[in-house]
Amino acid sequence: MEIKTYDTILTEICDFFDTLISPATISRSNTNIVYLWLKACAKGWEVINNVCVTLNNKFNPSLCADEDLVSTGKIVGTKIRGGSVSGLRISVYNPSMLPVVLPAGTYVYQFDSDISFSFDNDSDLSISAESSAYFTALSNEVGAFRVTQQTGITVTADGVTIPPALIFSCTDNQPLLGHLPETVLEFRQRVNTDTGRQDIINELKEKLLALPYVYDCSLIFNQEESSTVVGEFTIPSYFLLIIISTAKYTNEIADIVAQSAIYPTVSVTGSHEVRHIDDVFANGYYSVWLNDFVKKDFEITLNAIIDSNYNTASTVKTKIESALMNTFNSNIYRASITAEDVFNEINKLDLTGVKVLGVSFESDGSELDYISFNKTELPNLTNVGGI
Repeated sequence: MEIKTYDTILTEICDFFDTLISPATISRSNTNIVYLWLKACAKGWEVINNVCVTLNNKFNPSLCADEDLVSTGKIVGTKIRGGSVSGLRISVYNPSMLPVVLPAGTYVYQFDSDISFSFDNDSDLSISAESSAYFTALSNEVGAFRVTQQTGITVTADGVTIPPALIFSCTDNQPLLGHLPETVLEFRQRVNTDTGRQDIINELKEKLLALPYVYDCSLIFNQEESSTVVGEFTIPSYFLLIIISTAKYTNEIADIVAQSAIYPTVSVTGSHEVRHIDDVFANGYYSVWLNDFVKKDFEITLNAIIDSNYNTASTVKTKIESALMNTFNSNIYRASITAEDVFNEINKLDLTGVKVLGVSFESDGSELDYISFNKTELPNLTNVGGI
């Protein structure tokens, strides 16, 4: 079906009518009552045809208008992802020889004139001599806001007197960078390609991804009668494995899981327990165990030609290494990294006099044409060589 104009439809009707009265033809004149009748039919056909086309496309994610796309997404069980905030690990060090109390309150690190990171200290916290307390602060806006490792940052708290002896520091927040909300184009592409969102597990994943401090997650349910292995995890029968990339582990996550279904969840050494509090459970709560993605180390080796008239090898290496490290050390899951992915990132740098002839990968001592990741792994690029 396609949108048709009144003139197109009228021509088609008259041409068809001509075939019925051939070799004669209809006089296309407003003095001809038959022609006027055909014009009225054409107008009605135009309205009916174009309404049908519009309704046909209204719930087609490939063809519908942007304003209809959100409704279409709801029908198939998904919606535009709202983006996530950036996280920042902040330590509070007590260098003195006596305990110091960090008062309860909301603490803010002003990164620049627009962006700040804040964390809550729910109750007065005694920090032992020469010891540290650790917090995760979240940005006040969604998006990627990079903060490098620093010692002695300035942190404030309204209505709270911060002991001057305490030293606030932060680590590099590359692993906790947020991302902007999904664009309409990205949402349209996801709706068209994602085939697994109608089941309850994928609906739960979408709810978790809607949390502003959750960057990505993989949910794997073992419906078999025997245990199964995925990556480094063994999933018992009828257990749910939750792999998550998040700035913090909160009971809010457990509440969302409990709203979907009460699954026994996989716990291993290093898992994080969060709880859904409810007196319907014998012990007063339902435990949900969260597991971090496993970082899969790999190296990239480039075969490149560098024209020294335009760039030095050290400059090229620095720019390429920085770009690849920022792209392929991510808190978002991807199924694979190929040579084409590497070429695309290098091309974005627009380096004059640089030609990359080939790309190879190495992981666990094996040279590979590409790197693949199971659903429990995140890429961790450790070295860029060959330049």
